[in-house]
Amino acid sequence: MSENDPDDRISPLRDVDVVAGHSLISSPSRWETFRNNDWNLIIMLSGEGIARVDEHEFRMKKGSLYLFAPSGRRRFYSTRSWLSYWVHFPLRIPMEWPALEEEVVYALTPSASAFRRCVRELMEVLKLAMGCRRGWHLLALNLIQSVILRGNMLLSRSGPVDERLLKAEALLNQFERPMEMDRIAAACGMSRSVFYARFRETYGLSPRAWRERGQLNAVRILLESTSLPMAEICSRCGMRDMAQFFKRFKRLFGMTPSRYREQFLRHSKENRRDKNLPSSSDK
Repeated sequence: MSENDPDDRISPLRDVDVVAGHSLISSPSRWETFRNNDWNLIIMLSGEGIARVDEHEFRMKKGSLYLFAPSGRRRFYSTRSWLSYWVHFPLRIPMEWPALEEEVVYALTPSASAFRRCVRELMEVLKLAMGCRRGWHLLALNLIQSVILRGNMLLSRSGPVDERLLKAEALLNQFERPMEMDRIAAACGMSRSVFYARFRETYGLSPRAWRERGQLNAVRILLESTSLPMAEICSRCGMRDMAQFFKRFKRLFGMTPSRYREQFLRHSKENRRDKNLPSSSDK
């Protein structure tokens, strides 16, 4: 959690959107986070402790996920051993988790299987942030987004999560080589009609519309984080028809992809100037 905590493993790049870490604390301790202007997701693997955000105080327990909104000081106190994965990131999708305190802290305690899936995804985020290989930033943000959206989905259903739909979600996320819907349905043990009905009931969108929304969000992140030409971005995200891509992107984000990139870069430079941070061209 803290830059100076010797028991933390923290990703080496600190001036990017995603900073992740792994905290192992074996005795009562106290510390503060260092990027309070970001969203902060913490998944508790073991132990328990207390979080204080300004004047608000919350107990954190094993098996739960906690999402902290940008705010003032975030202080943490471990009452005994504490093991967690955590990540700081920008939140750019709807978030429907229950609030412990409105607009301050949100919490989710999923089933054991859903919790393990979230752990695996955040472990992968940490590995990506540590390695910083080409393309890691986009993949890390997609994995974090998957955890947030899975929490939204779990809360929208009163019964147990259908594991077949979780498998379908993973297959639909393979943007670069998209599978046909009939093949996805068969791989998940459903007929096409049952697959479409169950998916729409759970996610509120058809599988095709859900995948397209994910593709367009992947395009948006690449526009923000790379200087790749538009054709290569479309290819990476499985968008083959350029005319349809431009039309759908504008419908979702209200502007063309080129205009979106220009606007994002301008706002990013303005924010860096306001915070006196170096731009990538300054390095």
